[in-house]
Amino acid sequence: MEQCSLPDTLDSFRIDSLGQIVYRLCSEQFAGRQAGTAGAAAAREYLLSCYRGIGLEPLFGDSLQFRFSRYGTVCSDIVGVIRPLREDAEDRYIVLGAHYDHLGRDRDGKMYPGADDNASGSAALFGIASYLMQNRDKLGCNVIIAAFDAEEIGLYGSEALMQKLEEEGLADKIKLMASIDMVGWYAVSGYLRLEGSSTLRNSKQILGELAESHGIRIRLKGFEDSVFTATDTDAFARNGIPTLAVTTGLKSPYHKTGDLPELIDYKGLDMITGYLGDLAAKLSSRGFGEASGRLSAKHRRPVFQAGISLGASNSMILYKGSSIRTTSRYGLEAGLEMKLNLGRFALVSGLGYDYLTSGFPASEDMLGSSARYSHHALRVPLVFGFQGRNPGSCMLGAGPYLTRVLATGADVPELDFRKWQYGYTISFCQPLGGKLLMNVNINRSLVDVYKSRPGSRLSNSDITFVYLF
Repeated sequence: MEQCSLPDTLDSFRIDSLGQIVYRLCSEQFAGRQAGTAGAAAAREYLLSCYRGIGLEPLFGDSLQFRFSRYGTVCSDIVGVIRPLREDAEDRYIVLGAHYDHLGRDRDGKMYPGADDNASGSAALFGIASYLMQNRDKLGCNVIIAAFDAEEIGLYGSEALMQKLEEEGLADKIKLMASIDMVGWYAVSGYLRLEGSSTLRNSKQILGELAESHGIRIRLKGFEDSVFTATDTDAFARNGIPTLAVTTGLKSPYHKTGDLPELIDYKGLDMITGYLGDLAAKLSSRGFGEASGRLSAKHRRPVFQAGISLGASNSMILYKGSSIRTTSRYGLEAGLEMKLNLGRFALVSGLGYDYLTSGFPASEDMLGSSARYSHHALRVPLVFGFQGRNPGSCMLGAGPYLTRVLATGADVPELDFRKWQYGYTISFCQPLGGKLLMNVNINRSLVDVYKSRPGSRLSNSDITFVYLF
């Protein structure tokens, strides 16, 4: 098992101990730390020895390893918790995370060292954990330490942890998540950037005063126009949790083979680690680190949404108490959709144009008939839905609809499409990312449409894509 050499004392952060971790993670032994590889596993064992050495307590079960799988790749986060010593501590959590995985090797076999991205963040995370373990009396709530795997292939490590926290009933107890990603170039960038500070109440005062006392320059910025929405904060922010993405920016040769450990500003890394350790302790206290209620445009669900829809539909007439039904054919659906979001509840309405067509038997002894019907109509649904708090989660709903038939065509005279029809809708909505949604709707009429067969009801379903304005 790979061993971690610890500094002689953990009373303060030492530049040489942070440098040792960065250099070890960038070594050839770990082969670029690509998720799912032997190199990543070896790097994980090295970090596990470090965290075990300071006595970090597992959060789940009796192991610091939290295993998960994505698309056949087995990965592992390192997840532990630091419990406060204070009797007045809250039963709440702060999550501090940094991914340890990287890109592996290029096509020519040359290794991506990943010094800034993210050996620097991994070293800082361990330094912070060491400090907090020695200063548990300063903590006002629990602190989760998470070294994420599989960030580079899709943020899967942080996503898996968020799901696990929800399963364990801990998600609603998280007051803040901070991701430390690329913090090794302070001297070049000239500042430490904290993205998402607007999600915290009084963030400018809290973050700024502490930075000044540490002699460190910071910049506070919201998420709306930043590439750092694509970091390990994402899964937490989508669940309405305040988040901070901590970075010295994009000055380093990240995602290149030239991201070398000798280029890291270790004095700056030491300053950042000290600042973040004190910041974590302060934000863990009662009255600090509380949510402002503000989220970035990417991570919040607007109260009102509207868009245009276009899709394909099919229809048939179902005969109550009989196996006879019309032959389904494809039609067209288009219209305007409006949605009112009330937390986990939603109200969906709009105005849709339906062109439906099908073939059917004129009677039970005419199953081979090629007779057809068609109709053009306007439909107004009113769907009551339930959805996850994550803006990317699906919605399941149901409700009534009212249809105004505009024109009909039928080869069978017994068919009677009344001008006004009503029924119910079962709806499933799945966000596809950005401004695009996919809806699947099943619509059942409660009005007879076939004079000689009571209980003959029009049924249609559609798959539509909605573009939000």
